[in-house]
Amino acid sequence: MKKVLFCLLLILVCAVSLAQTSYKQNLLNGDIKMQEHFYEMALSYYQKAKEEASTPAEASTAEQRIRECERALNPAPEETVIVSSRSAKSKKLFTDQYLETGDIYDASIQDRTPSLDESDYPLSLYHIEVYRDMLVILRHADFRTSEEVEELPSGTVLPLVKETAEYRQYASGEDGESFFVFKKPHVNSFGKFRMIYRQLDDKLYILYPMALVKKQMAAPPAAKEKEETQPKKEEKAEAAPILPITFTDHWILHFDEHGERIGDSRTAPIKARSAQWLMFRFRYTCPYSFKETHRFDMRLVDPSGELVVYPGKGAKSGYSASELLETIPGGGIFNIVVGSDTPGSFTKGEYRLSLYNGDNEYLTVTFVLE
Repeated sequence: MKKVLFCLLLILVCAVSLAQTSYKQNLLNGDIKMQEHFYEMALSYYQKAKEEASTPAEASTAEQRIRECERALNPAPEETVIVSSRSAKSKKLFTDQYLETGDIYDASIQDRTPSLDESDYPLSLYHIEVYRDMLVILRHADFRTSEEVEELPSGTVLPLVKETAEYRQYASGEDGESFFVFKKPHVNSFGKFRMIYRQLDDKLYILYPMALVKKQMAAPPAAKEKEETQPKKEEKAEAAPILPITFTDHWILHFDEHGERIGDSRTAPIKARSAQWLMFRFRYTCPYSFKETHRFDMRLVDPSGELVVYPGKGAKSGYSASELLETIPGGGIFNIVVGSDTPGSFTKGEYRLSLYNGDNEYLTVTFVLE
């Protein structure tokens, strides 16, 4: 009888230990994805942690993380800060998040390619809302700890003091803070963005928009870049191996020229006549031991049967666009963005979209723009 009780007790202890390990691991994975701003993946990890919670305190912690993640996924504009001086004529231009790393701007925006600097400079994350007549810092927090930064705290409002054809300057005479917001929009595979520079002690510090940060994170290793620049051999390359990646779901998000989301194919059809930037989102699964970077080529065929090609999207001959997928252990979401600032680049009808790695076709789907 004692042996039976001992075995039952041992099984119970092992079960609790495994649950604890799974709970902590999912919570940690969620925290990592929150810092990387992959909120949907973070939410998935937090929900798993809640399921694995073995005490009310653990469940409460997981639930708190879930609420924080849901607020990040669905921010409520105007709730974060109340600006009494905002006039009815003030027009919101855009909202974005920016990472300050301590990099100093010392050349023209047209000539300089920003690169993130890993230094001892305290990294901080801004959530900035830009209006025609003011700049509002919705949130300013330490990037690593998410604690509020006393310098330029949340709710800071800087009025417009100067405007040229190239930029708007927002500044406050009280604390001497000054921000330069350049008007020229830029676009990469992660979205549309505008550059902002913060002036302090006669120096301009670069604030990196999240589209640039994510592009830097997804950049291929230097060795791979060097390999791609070497002359190609005439003999036919060997076929790429089949990767342990399975695409399980897909949908489309619709963005305007300011990077604001205005549509989701899961909730309503997207109209061809108003379509601007379309983000194709592909959910995938892969082994937890698989963490690699691979290039996927997209072939997009319009309703008339013609291949749609996007110059500057890394397209190769016979493909529309290309992107690098840096896999997340267990799976995640892969994004490809195509389109233009002005409506009219898409026609009404059924499109066919295929994803390839080398000569291997991983996915073919159709979708309709009404």
